[in-house]
Amino acid sequence: MPTDTRDVVVFLGPTLPRAEATAILDATYRPPVQQGDVAALVPQQPAAILIVDGFFSWVPSVWHKEILWALEQGVAVLGASSMGALRAAELHDFGMVGVGRVYDDFAAGRLHDDDEVAVLHADEEHAYRPLSDALVNIRATLGAAVDAGVVDGTTAADLVLRAKATFFPDRRLASLVDDARRDGAHDAAAHADLARWCRSNACDVKASDARELLARVAAGWRGERAGAFVLQPTLNWLQLQRSACGAATSVGSGAAVGSVTRSAKGSTVDDVLVECRVAGTWPVFEAQALARLAVTRPSVAAGRVTDDEYLTELARFCAAQGLDSLDDVSGWLVRVGWDSEHLAELLAREALFARARQSGGEDLHVAIHEMLVLTGVEPTLARRAEEKRSWIATRDRSRLLAADPERATEWFRSLVRADRASDHALALDHGWPSTVDMHEDLLVEHAFRADEAERQTTLHR
Repeated sequence: MPTDTRDVVVFLGPTLPRAEATAILDATYRPPVQQGDVAALVPQQPAAILIVDGFFSWVPSVWHKEILWALEQGVAVLGASSMGALRAAELHDFGMVGVGRVYDDFAAGRLHDDDEVAVLHADEEHAYRPLSDALVNIRATLGAAVDAGVVDGTTAADLVLRAKATFFPDRRLASLVDDARRDGAHDAAAHADLARWCRSNACDVKASDARELLARVAAGWRGERAGAFVLQPTLNWLQLQRSACGAATSVGSGAAVGSVTRSAKGSTVDDVLVECRVAGTWPVFEAQALARLAVTRPSVAAGRVTDDEYLTELARFCAAQGLDSLDDVSGWLVRVGWDSEHLAELLAREALFARARQSGGEDLHVAIHEMLVLTGVEPTLARRAEEKRSWIATRDRSRLLAADPERATEWFRSLVRADRASDHALALDHGWPSTVDMHEDLLVEHAFRADEAERQTTLHR
């Protein structure tokens, strides 16, 4: 086994002081892990990744799939104490190695909830000092107090229930004991004895587990790999991987994956998507992308259509068709040979389509860009985006955007044959997050086309 541990990366926070950890294992130490951190390390091929602490709740947690990717790529991933114990218990069958009492309890099903290891802690400047007590440590301390005869099992069980019912940032064993004494829940003298005993005998199983993990890795141990598996890429995963890694990397079978932030000729993907919008082709590629998402993420359009969603689609339909009353709707149904039930079903489907648009988020944009690439349209849009970028660089963009957008918007309505659509509906149907964004893009596009037409006319004189 190798003994050089300098290329081992450890994610550590409040569980153990950095100085103590470094004395056990000479490694690269980083703050508590969060989403994307493990994925960003994989291309560097560290000897091992050790997860002790991790952010959650207010910061996106490390994703299971990035750990799976590390394992698939041959990087040992080990965990203990806190977030590391949770993820190791969940991913043990795929090769992540868990160490310690906390890991054992989660792996065996004796513990289930993430809040067992959660603590409030200070920031990096203050060395992530813990500001509350982990529930696993409270359980261990009270269990030791029962074994020492300081308190009976009933009292200890009551205090554990009190701790469990307390929001994790407010969990402090000393406060829980004091509160129980004030409430008169148990014998006051027994609680006083327990408070004194806890001050000198509190158990910190999280710290003990972390020490064990660091010591074993320092001795050259990396655990044992489980059976081989193939990581299945999804849009969510590809997006995270690209965001975390930036440059081209490999996924599973070795398919090349580039950065989502750049496109052909230096244009950004956002630039290419703007070109798709102003060309009037967004709805076509959006429909294709949503069909892909319906397979990979069926939840984007899950659930029943609400009354509000249905009425919104009915209002959009009436506005698009120029129908001002129910009598007008009835006349329209007669003209096209439909009944009201047929229209209701259609509007319900449109409501689900609108919901998928809104909930697709960045995944939808990634899928649309992929469709542009697959259909061979992307290079043309990227070239046009680059030409427009160079053109804008020679002009005063603020003056372009100060113009009245009505003329540009009317030109676009004519282009996409949506004469009756409101600005809001036009923006929604063509992928703009707001009418302001739409007006800005259309003002630039309209001026660019006008200048392009003038240059072509001059060229042919």
